[in-house]
Amino acid sequence: MWKNPSLIKIAAVLVIAAAIPLGTQLAEASKLRADLARLEKGVGANSLKRISSKQVSSRNKTDFSIILGIPNRMARLRSLMDYAGKLGPAELRGLLETLGKLPQEEDNKIAMSVLMAKLLDLDTTGTLAWAKGLPKTQGREALLSMLFSSWSAKDPTAAFKALNEIDDVSIRNDLIGATLANLVSRDAAAALAALQSLPAGIQTMDFEKQLFTTWASTDPKSALAAVTAMPVNRDRVFAMEDTLKGWAQTDPKAALDWAGSVSSGGFRINAMNTAISALAQQDPKAATDYISNITFAATRNDMMRAAATAWGQNDPLAAMAWVDTFPSTPAHDSALQSILGQLSQTDPKAALSYLSQISNPVALNQAMSQIAVNWAQQDLPGAIAAFQGMPSAPAVNTAMTELVSTWARSDPSAAAAYSQSQNGSPYYVSLIRSVAVSWGSTDPQSALQWAQSLPADATGAAAVGQVLGQMANTDPQAAWKIASQGPSSGAQNIAMANVLTKWAALDPASAAQVLPSLQDNPMLNNEISQVATNWIRQDPQAASQWVDTLPPGAARDSAATQLVNVSLNQSPATAFQWAASIGSDAMRSSQINRVINNWARTDPDAAAAAVQNANVTDQQRANMLRTIQRLAPATSN
Repeated sequence: MWKNPSLIKIAAVLVIAAAIPLGTQLAEASKLRADLARLEKGVGANSLKRISSKQVSSRNKTDFSIILGIPNRMARLRSLMDYAGKLGPAELRGLLETLGKLPQEEDNKIAMSVLMAKLLDLDTTGTLAWAKGLPKTQGREALLSMLFSSWSAKDPTAAFKALNEIDDVSIRNDLIGATLANLVSRDAAAALAALQSLPAGIQTMDFEKQLFTTWASTDPKSALAAVTAMPVNRDRVFAMEDTLKGWAQTDPKAALDWAGSVSSGGFRINAMNTAISALAQQDPKAATDYISNITFAATRNDMMRAAATAWGQNDPLAAMAWVDTFPSTPAHDSALQSILGQLSQTDPKAALSYLSQISNPVALNQAMSQIAVNWAQQDLPGAIAAFQGMPSAPAVNTAMTELVSTWARSDPSAAAAYSQSQNGSPYYVSLIRSVAVSWGSTDPQSALQWAQSLPADATGAAAVGQVLGQMANTDPQAAWKIASQGPSSGAQNIAMANVLTKWAALDPASAAQVLPSLQDNPMLNNEISQVATNWIRQDPQAASQWVDTLPPGAARDSAATQLVNVSLNQSPATAFQWAASIGSDAMRSSQINRVINNWARTDPDAAAAAVQNANVTDQQRANMLRTIQRLAPATSN
């Protein structure tokens, strides 16, 4: 049998996915580590029907398939370890490439982990070169993840250094997570040093968040010391918050006492809320006793809301009874809103009966929406009957809209028929709109037929516009053709605006082709501006060339203004040229003044020269030159 002292550590971490939070990864690793430890010691070996070395040929891939088919997990692991010990690098690489192409289920990951561990023992450097040279497929990602997980268990310093050789950013970020998971379980301080040693440009904030949360859950003092040693900046503040979260998971009272001693007011409040939430989940009475001794009302209200929300996850009725001992304030209502949202997940009818205890309109509206959404998932007809029978109010209207939106996702025709039957009700318009949006997002053609069959009033026109807006998400040109047909009207403008907004987000270069025909339509100025803005952000050079082809008018002036915005700081001379090309006198003067005010602070001589040749009145020119003279000295001091 293949004996390798580091095998347990290596295999333990190789079955975990890099995207899983570190805490979860470590728990899974711990379980597999225990299984493999039993395996190494031979615990229960008599009950395992493993394939012996006589049964498995090291040259026969069919035997490998037989091993993968062994139903008993421990027997399969033992046989894999035996089998891998008989293979050379080339054979191991071939089997790994085969496994990498299969779905990444747990059994395949375990097999890959065992084979990769052996391959790294035989040829670490060659294994990295081989994995980097594989085709860029999902299999390559899986193999690289296995490689770095295994390598970091043996030599985390070398593994982190090798990460710099991975040029694919998305894969590298996953590999950092997989490598970090191993290192944190062994040496959190070394994991932090490894993160901080990565080249500039690699975003490490999410990794630090997981690191400090996990570290503080086992050794809060060391984690706090590491955070304190960091430079005083935003990263340090975030690290401190993450450390506190990890600490509060295991000792919320100690974390709360520490949070209360912090001098920074804003951070102290957030820290105390984090700790009191953890304490309320573990010991509600201790949390409520602590809050009752807070004398400062604002702090007490914040902590009450945080504790009630956390307590409500376990015992919403008890949390609600405690909150009701406080005066009716926005904090009181916000806490009740959160609790009722949690209660509605199991008993929405009961949650609805407590709504009268909320007086704040905003909190009432949010609570009713949460109840409606949760109730709809359990009993849609019952939810609709309950809310429909309530007196009309903004919160009820919002809830009805949520319910019909949910209904329209599963049975749009029925939801549409119901919505039409509510003509005359306070929420009729919002129901029609909700169906149009939901149905239009899944089946725009059928939704359009329905919307066009509605009465030709404002509600029907709005429904057509909403459906066309959804259609534009997949086929903006077809949606535009429909929206732009027919006589000009307010309803048509709404439809065209909805389509143009979506089109501008998907393909502004294509959307821009229709703008010249809209230059005399002031109702679409905002959408025209959005097309120009999006295209300029994506491809300023092509957008600039396009603007030059536009005929004088509102569309061109709007696009030129967006080009001023983009080039103002990077190239004030270019921004000035675009500002000066605007046809509208008022808009041109405004944009030129804006550029001059900015340009005069960096290059007053160039700004003055541009003003001398600008298409402005003599009075405007004199005013701008005085502005330059006034601002110029500030740049030299």
